[in-house]
Amino acid sequence: MSEIKLAIALPCHEGHVDVRFMDSFAIMEKPFDWVYMRPTFPQNFPASLDDARNSLVMQAFEAECTHILMMDTDQQYPQDTIARLMSHNKPIVRARVHRRYPPFDPILLRRHENGLCVHIPDEEWMKGGLVEVDATGVCACGLFDMQVFENIPYPWFETVRKELNDKEHTIIGEDVRFCEKAQEAGYQIFVDCDLEVSHLATFGITQKFYNLYKAARGAETRTV
Repeated sequence: MSEIKLAIALPCHEGHVDVRFMDSFAIMEKPFDWVYMRPTFPQNFPASLDDARNSLVMQAFEAECTHILMMDTDQQYPQDTIARLMSHNKPIVRARVHRRYPPFDPILLRRHENGLCVHIPDEEWMKGGLVEVDATGVCACGLFDMQVFENIPYPWFETVRKELNDKEHTIIGEDVRFCEKAQEAGYQIFVDCDLEVSHLATFGITQKFYNLYKAARGAETRTV
């Protein structure tokens, strides 16, 4: 692999982070050449998450980085997160992250024959390894080759409204919309299902907690 210059990009724009995130970030193994980045905005600019992510990509280009790792700050990371993601040598790859609210599943989506996205079966991602998906919360903990952004038109991240019919619409978040753009540009999206990032609520949402939640829901259903 050619020489790596990594932008470690934290899309925080609310002024505070969880100490559990900071502890895991401080001890995380990092490559020799890396740059720390936060979003930058003009004064009084109405910052959104879309704006934050686009700002980080632009900074990475300005710093002549080869890769960018986006890490949400409401999560706790394994020490070898960067090394694991880098080892796959993929243009787009992310760690497995669970929702921090019910049903606590990892958002791993695959396009259905009718064009809608559905969650992949638990049995598939629980086998571990790399799993290809059509859409996911790719920026929660996602590593990107910067060439990806050269081949996708700006804005790279945007939340859009999609009309379903004359009366209904849906909102497509910036992560899922980015996945659509990436696939249109010919890129595949992979998730390392063995690399588990703890999504912080009042406690970490992990596969173990998810399994307990499913068991509890099953018991509740059987008693109704």
